[in-house]
Amino acid sequence: MDQTPWTQGFTCLVTLKVANDGGREVQLGTLRVPVSGNQGGAAFHVTGLGDGAAPADDGSAAVTDLDRSLEPGEEELVTIGVQFRESGCTARGSQ
Repeated sequence: MDQTPWTQGFTCLVTLKVANDGGREVQLGTLRVPVSGNQGGAAFHVTGLGDGAAPADDGSAAVTDLDRSLEPGEEELVTIGVQFRESGCTARGSQ
């Protein structure tokens, strides 16, 4: 199987689908992507969340407020932009 490895500067978009399959309205609050902030140890970091704006960074996580409700049967698609870290694919100290 031919696979393209992640390389420096590699960027992609991931779509997250949140669906309300229940019978009551739900409130979407904060979206937090662990280990993907500026201080995170993941192989990637988040470059955009939701509306494409750069996410807030609480150190190790990328964060954005969705602040919307979903009625029963509704769904919300959230786009997450990710980019490969120049430092490599392991957390600091584990190389």
